[in-house]
Amino acid sequence: MYQYQPVNNPLRVKELTYFCGVPLYYSVNIAAAMGHLGNALAMVALYTSDGQKDMEYQLTTSYATWETPDGTAPEPGGDFTIKTMSADVSTISLHWTIFFFHLLSFIFQIGALLPAYEYTKKVLEGRNPLRFIEYALSASLMLISIALLTGVRDIVILILICVATAACMFCGAACEYLPTGTLRLVTHIVGWGCIMAAYMPILLYFFVANYQADQDPNKQGAPDFVYVIVIFQFLLFQSFGFVQLLQLYGKNWTFVGAIGREPEVAYTVLSLTAKSILGWMIYANVIING
Repeated sequence: MYQYQPVNNPLRVKELTYFCGVPLYYSVNIAAAMGHLGNALAMVALYTSDGQKDMEYQLTTSYATWETPDGTAPEPGGDFTIKTMSADVSTISLHWTIFFFHLLSFIFQIGALLPAYEYTKKVLEGRNPLRFIEYALSASLMLISIALLTGVRDIVILILICVATAACMFCGAACEYLPTGTLRLVTHIVGWGCIMAAYMPILLYFFVANYQADQDPNKQGAPDFVYVIVIFQFLLFQSFGFVQLLQLYGKNWTFVGAIGREPEVAYTVLSLTAKSILGWMIYANVIING
């Protein structure tokens, strides 16, 4: 059994909660991994038993054309008009996007239990880089799913959402290795800003669409379940940043300090909750019910 040796790391966990003789974070990790696997398998079962029902979205990109009145190539100093055009790039499956963010969570959480990773040592030291690698992938797929529901089809915007999400996770991982000080605080704030930037196109598309629907009685706004997904998932994404804030600075805070002392449990529960709610709300309302 691994014997913990204190290290010079201000983030190390001094005390752990045990459940039936097993560290709570370890039990929760296994339960959550099985939950993610159960979600993935259930969606595959529904997919195969329901005629492989799916929603595929056409992804596009915009490009410019420079046109002259006579149709010839523009010349220096000549008149021309810049027009924005759209081209189809690819399609994306909503079913498989949801399936893969569940599957990735299962693979990475089981992978953390491999002896070579030294999961216990990393948790005791307050560091788990594998978690942030998984989030960079699975959270990006989650945001793509939400973006598709709000009308985002431009592949460039979707790529930038993924980049901003991955940058947030890189900042989160870096904070667990940086010493206490200004750099760590700035890195944490930048990470929070990155996830806000990733969510910004979703919020913009969502609220503009609903504003236009309010102005024109012939247009339909988003159904209630989309409101729940966009707003509730936004709050859940921000809660991950709050957990790290407690992990870094709030272990001794009243009431919420326990979250900072057991951040691995909080991250794991939040991950399963966010993915399960998002996956099944989309699956039930979009794929199954059309």
